[in-house]
Amino acid sequence: MLAENKSGSTLGRVIRVSGQLCLVEIDDQINQYKIRGRLKTGQRTFNTPIVAGDMVDVKLQDNPEHGVIERVRKRKSHFTRSASGRKGLDQVILANIDKLLIVVSIKQPHFNSGFIDRAIVSAHSGRIKPIIIVNKIDLIDSETLKKVIKSYTELDYPVYCTSAKENIGIGDVINELKGLATAVVGQSGVGKSSLLNRINPELGLKTNEIMVRHDRGRHTTTAIQLFPLDDGGYLADTPGIKQLQVSGIDRSSLFRYFSEMEPLSDECKFRDCSHLNEPGCAIIFAVKNGLISENRYRSYVRIMEDLSNE
Repeated sequence: MLAENKSGSTLGRVIRVSGQLCLVEIDDQINQYKIRGRLKTGQRTFNTPIVAGDMVDVKLQDNPEHGVIERVRKRKSHFTRSASGRKGLDQVILANIDKLLIVVSIKQPHFNSGFIDRAIVSAHSGRIKPIIIVNKIDLIDSETLKKVIKSYTELDYPVYCTSAKENIGIGDVINELKGLATAVVGQSGVGKSSLLNRINPELGLKTNEIMVRHDRGRHTTTAIQLFPLDDGGYLADTPGIKQLQVSGIDRSSLFRYFSEMEPLSDECKFRDCSHLNEPGCAIIFAVKNGLISENRYRSYVRIMEDLSNE
């Protein structure tokens, strides 16, 4: 039974967007609907009125397979990237996501702490919980692995060590996905696709069948979409994202997204300390004395530089 709201529309979740058409899930059924010409949306700071994950009101017509998307509900979370050529306006690529799986490899390619830190900041700024996945652990010994991930485990970030090749640690990752909407990010070569195949070899089959049935010949493999999971929840890959550019954050508040830095900021000599080169900076002192990871601080500096160029 489809539940209608007071306006006579039915609530659904956007699975995929393709031009003016969207795949929308309503009561476990996925159908394709058109977007209303003048879409009602409460989003004011983004240049993307509707994305995968959005909750929308659909005005159904003669049957559930025909309808028009009339309104986008307010987003509880969002994952963004910089909008090309649009200063001060971010491009949302996913909405209403609960967790962000940040996939890196321990080797081949090398462990990229900078990518992890940018992804963590992006997740926190969008009200998403970051989860770190370190893949290809079959290529390194356990003691070296512990040293590499120490700066994150000490900060109580969830870290799962996996080998998609050897099927190690996959069950723990699957448990993180149940009943929630999760996005996955990772650079080329880290084994993200292999990891997704281990999680569910038939991932997206149901959705892709719907796409074929409603085919308009315009969708590509780089489109972002939610895949409903058998045990509940959704999983979204983010193909085409090779670098993460943090945006939409004020430089003066960036330190708040580094949990080890925020408690020390009140001890700085100057209230407006940027924690870059000021005398009496408690954070710089902590880095020099091994209380804050040099790699983490280096990430902070680089993100600050990027934000100054926005």
